[in-house]
Amino acid sequence: MADRPLILGVDGGGSKTVACLAQLDVDTIEPGWNLLGQGRSTISNQQAAGQTRATEALEEAITGAFDDAGLSMQPISSICLALAGCDRANDKDFIRRWADKFIPAEQICIVNDAEPLLVAGTPDRWGITLIAGTGSLSWGRNANGKTARAGGWGYLIGDEGSGFYCGQAALRAATQNADDRGPATTLLPKLLEYFQCQSPEELVTAVYHRDQPQAEIAALAPLVLTEAIAEDSVAMGIITQASQSLVTMVESVVSQLALPVPFPLVLAGGLLTGSPLLQELICQQLQDRDLTPDPLQILTSSVQGALQLAQQMHRP
Repeated sequence: MADRPLILGVDGGGSKTVACLAQLDVDTIEPGWNLLGQGRSTISNQQAAGQTRATEALEEAITGAFDDAGLSMQPISSICLALAGCDRANDKDFIRRWADKFIPAEQICIVNDAEPLLVAGTPDRWGITLIAGTGSLSWGRNANGKTARAGGWGYLIGDEGSGFYCGQAALRAATQNADDRGPATTLLPKLLEYFQCQSPEELVTAVYHRDQPQAEIAALAPLVLTEAIAEDSVAMGIITQASQSLVTMVESVVSQLALPVPFPLVLAGGLLTGSPLLQELICQQLQDRDLTPDPLQILTSSVQGALQLAQQMHRP
């Protein structure tokens, strides 16, 4: 076992980072791997957290995976880093330089966090992934290998339908309610309770004095979902608008790639995977637009696909 090659898969997003260390099983007819250890840390999206904090999170997660496996840090056969906010060439170059210093590998691939989801969640590795967590993105590949995307522009100029979108919309609705310039909503008292504020005015300090404003505002999304389920019309309006934005992203990728219908669809990201209501709304709206997916898969992490990509790169 000791001489069997090691591979590493990393799923890095806008709120958490997961690293899985595995040992290839090269003696079987269908080569696989044995999971040795897993490490976790915080946000590693360099667009949101900055390069220093992003690489610190990656280092913590990878070190944790080796520690969990009872192994010292060492060079490995192949590594796949599936990272949100890492689509541009200069971003990948920075990560590659960091990886070469921190954990040298014979083979390395750096992809966005959507691609491994397609690898792990679709029968033939073509179709669409829809991610709604802290941020949002739809990414796809057709049977000819052409890729396309919609969304993923970050919380300042995009991320419609994301956890951040829902949290920010809830805060806006609550403050508008407080000013009597918006409808009454249970979001106002619930947010005051969440932030331990005695008055709406205290929300300013509570919200603006945050170490990780993007992730912490996105963390309000479950509260919005709870109030939507409790039939608060404002909260339900926010979730409905979120679902419409996400469906429009899928529709765009279907059009760009001229995908046949039905098409394989993978739903991912903490907001989507944790909300049956949002899943139901998205499926209904896709059906209303004659875009019913088949098969539909829900995945909580792209790390499995990242390990598959790392395995493919291994050269005996």
